Amino acid sequence: MNITRQAALIAAYAHRSQTYGDMTYYDGHLHIVRDYVARITESWKPVDQETATAVAYLHDSLEDKVIKRATLARDLAMVAPFHHAEFICQIVYRLARMKNESYTDYIRRLCAAEAPLLRKTLLTVKSADLLANIAAGPNIRLLKRYHKALGAVATHLGDERKPINDILIENQIKS
Repeated sequence: MNITRQAALIAAYAHRSQTYGDMTYYDGHLHIVRDYVARITESWKPVDQETATAVAYLHDSLEDKVIKRATLARDLAMVAPFHHAEFICQIVYRLARMKNESYTDYIRRLCAAEAPLLRKTLLTVKSADLLANIAAGPNIRLLKRYHKALGAVATHLGDERKPINDILIENQIKS
């Protein structure tokens, strides 16, 4: 079993009681974020697609408190080298919004990650998460917040934001 499959299984189990509209959280949100990550990473390669896909499945697991970091690290290390499992856990941990952290401060913190590969992976998955949230069409206040956050994230990706812009334009044409 590879780390992406293990992450998908962990996420499906961890979010088993959550829903997203009339779907399971896994099918209604996590699977869609995974699809956006795949589309973003197929056009440019500064981020490892397998790592980003595993993070896409797990990105809400720690924030929603459905699994503990130590458990996540242990379960991922069963199928991957420890350093790879720990890197994924570090990204998932950083993607969790901290208690009492404003949304603006949260986005700034993600964009300010010091290590280039860490920052690009964080921002790739956060972009996919925001694209999924925008496509779900929540209320206008949240749409504005998501678009603003996506703009900040895309700015920090620089020239690598083209796939994100392409997806946004494609989604606007569909609606």
